Amino acid sequence: MDVQMPVMDGHEAVQKLRGLGWSKPIVALTAHAMREERVRAMDSGFSDYLSKPINIHELNRVLQTITKKD
Repeated sequence: MDVQMPVMDGHEAVQKLRGLGWSKPIVALTAHAMREERVRAMDSGFSDYLSKPINIHELNRVLQTITKKD
């Protein structure tokens, strides 16, 4: 899920989804690569985090991680 969406940002959206009982993985996607943004994403309820531009090895790692949890 993109973190910067027009009506509701990704942090708010993932919190609402988690509050409704959604337990499936949700990966944050953002142009912000700072450590603080990753921490904020994980604290918001995202399952993992990817920064743009997407690195194929990181994408692979995230997919491996979330499919093991599912």
